[in-house]
Amino acid sequence: MWGLQPSAIFAGQMTKPLALRPAGPTELVAVRFEPDGARDWLGFSVDRATDRRLDMTDRLAGLTAPAGDPEGQVAAFVAWLETQKAKQGWSLDPVVRAAVEASTDDRPSPDRPPSEQRALQRRFADRVGVSPRMLRSIFRFRRVFDHAAHPGQAADGWLEAGLEAGYFDQPQMARDFRRFLGCTATEWAREQQALAKAIASETYKPAGFHPA
Repeated sequence: MWGLQPSAIFAGQMTKPLALRPAGPTELVAVRFEPDGARDWLGFSVDRATDRRLDMTDRLAGLTAPAGDPEGQVAAFVAWLETQKAKQGWSLDPVVRAAVEASTDDRPSPDRPPSEQRALQRRFADRVGVSPRMLRSIFRFRRVFDHAAHPGQAADGWLEAGLEAGYFDQPQMARDFRRFLGCTATEWAREQQALAKAIASETYKPAGFHPA
């Protein structure tokens, strides 16, 4: 069942596919938070937004941005966030921040007693929206696309990219494709090629040649 999205939304961490389709021409302006950076702005635990899109229309009621100017809109949004941060004294959890940085850099996690690990999981749920282990899985999956030369490469290219990203073998990477995108690497690449062709057919209209 499909429904119209609000004009302003907050996107939480995604651990499964989310289907979206346009209802017409769309102008999109987005600002990305660090994984642990949105907690104070939201005002509640980030795990409430995991795998969801929350209506932020009322939350952004005080924001004014120039219509039809994406760069100006981003600048206005960032300035508004900086003002909110200064007024409300936003801060980061240093323990969670250190764990997020380790995950970002693909550094091993330190060994922790079970009680400390459970406490970290609770703090991650509040600040990040997913567990430390899930965040590492998300980062590893993203690195596949960083290592891949281009989306249309052969299957052995995808395997090489997966190994460089930290996967042990192709079945392990295939499971994450299914989990996060709901398709195989080959199916995803085919869809990207079809999308690129569709965009090119609509945006690249060479003018007719008229000899002098």
